[in-house]
Amino acid sequence: MKPQHKITLLICALCLLAQPLRAQTALTSGAPISAELKPNETHRYQLTLAAQQTAHVIAAQQGADVEVLVYDAAGKLLVDMDSPNGTRGNESVWLTGQPPGVYRIEVKTFGYPDGRLLAGKYEIKLVELRAATEADAARWQAQAAFLESKTLWRPNQPTDKKAAIAKLDEAARLLESVSDADLSAVVEARTLQIAPLLKVERLGLTKTAGMVTSYHSAELAKAAASKRALLESLLNFYQPLLKTKLELGYALLNKDDGKRFCPACPFVVPMVLQEPLTFVESNDTTGIKGMLAMYKSKLPETLNNALAAEGLTYDTATPVVLEAVGYFYLAGGLRNQALGRLPKPWMNSIIETYLIHAWLGEKQPALRRQIKLGFQLPGAVITPAAHTLDTMFGNSDMLTGGVALSRAADLAADLYHRHKLGFLTELLKAFPKDAKLDAATAEQRFVALSPLIKPWMETFAYTGAALEVRQAEEALVAARKAKDGAAFDRLVADDYCGLNQNGMQRDKAGFRASATSPTPVAVFNLDRMDIEIIGDLAIVRGAQTEQWEGNALEHHLFTRLWVKRDGRWQLQSNTQFLDPNKK
Repeated sequence: MKPQHKITLLICALCLLAQPLRAQTALTSGAPISAELKPNETHRYQLTLAAQQTAHVIAAQQGADVEVLVYDAAGKLLVDMDSPNGTRGNESVWLTGQPPGVYRIEVKTFGYPDGRLLAGKYEIKLVELRAATEADAARWQAQAAFLESKTLWRPNQPTDKKAAIAKLDEAARLLESVSDADLSAVVEARTLQIAPLLKVERLGLTKTAGMVTSYHSAELAKAAASKRALLESLLNFYQPLLKTKLELGYALLNKDDGKRFCPACPFVVPMVLQEPLTFVESNDTTGIKGMLAMYKSKLPETLNNALAAEGLTYDTATPVVLEAVGYFYLAGGLRNQALGRLPKPWMNSIIETYLIHAWLGEKQPALRRQIKLGFQLPGAVITPAAHTLDTMFGNSDMLTGGVALSRAADLAADLYHRHKLGFLTELLKAFPKDAKLDAATAEQRFVALSPLIKPWMETFAYTGAALEVRQAEEALVAARKAKDGAAFDRLVADDYCGLNQNGMQRDKAGFRASATSPTPVAVFNLDRMDIEIIGDLAIVRGAQTEQWEGNALEHHLFTRLWVKRDGRWQLQSNTQFLDPNKK
């Protein structure tokens, strides 16, 4: 072996030996450790347990979405904890009833189904290390039951959901006798996700079996019976049309029961939970009344007159708005069972509001007139944060979502008025369930369903300076895909300053080097954008998807500033970061 090869191997061996010394930091009580986690990186810590001891470790996420794994001395995995709290909140782990020894704790970025890894900062701390108690044993058993529920049921996999629900129920019952806010929260969130009716049943409400299994707080029997009959009419109407057996649960809660059901979920609008489809609402309208009161002065006279014609005022229309939004969410469940999810959010919104108009138009025409007005209220009084078709319907802002719902419902009402149930017949033909169409094909088929759709879409189109900026955005994407340095130079200002998702600041030269590097790009799409023009300045907010060879798919949110100089739009600044809502 050549001397230089020996030196290389020695250096590699020393690096391998040094890595565990760097990573396996000892955890000691009351001494938090702050760290920053990179994609595909694992941080390792050591915890020493004596006989009959309990340890409580918390990793507080501060921008990273992490999972915490605990291994015993033999390398057996004991705990794999990840909570549905994104990049903020705690990952809490208990160890009790374990033999004495040295345990390895690993912190790594949580791997999303689409390949994303949300790296960033976190803080890990040994909160407690003490003699074990009976309460600790209950926490350990509850944690184990929760973790087993995750193994038993995973979406879109052949697993045992019934057994998973039983384990969640076991965890919840164990936690009734002990105090653990973090573990209770993760069990509650998981139960809401896969077994909403289990949460409802735990409230001890009055239950009525039937086509729609309903639950209600003691004093709400009459209102619950009325709504149950209405929902049963919806199922009777759509089961033969959609050729599918529909199951539905319904719960009407007072304010106190609403807080017990979901302490962190203010009932501003009803909730519709999946699997099985469950409609949950509260008779407490304080939140929505307060929100709508802010916009009362903006109500157009024409809509005010339409409300009056139905015996309503802006104030008394509050329950109608709630009912309209609740039906919209419920129709999402029907659409999902009949068609699956189409590639564009605006298509789904139109279908869902059409399903409501069609059902009420055929069975409850008077109620349909009121619900139509309820749909129109948010769009009439709220100014959205986004304006284009994709950005308005892809926006997570609640107020923008309300305006988008209004716009979709307006078209849906026209579709029902023009085509009646014929639109549903053609819709089912064009979109067989789980057809997995790409966005362009789906849009082409959707537009062909009615001559009303294309003109509606065009009301969201860019014109003038906003159109020029959109074209500049698309040209920059094309330049990056083609590694076209000349086009890049024309589109990016010399005084450019950018901040990427890794916190790196770059000038034009650095941006150019990255954009025109030889690394192939597999995906680079502008998913949505909203453009605001202020003279010769354009503010562009939106989302894009990127995937470079050898890296995971990433979803970015961005804010970009374009300036118009010598008659040409140029990019002056770009700030982008990983979308924390994409999981």
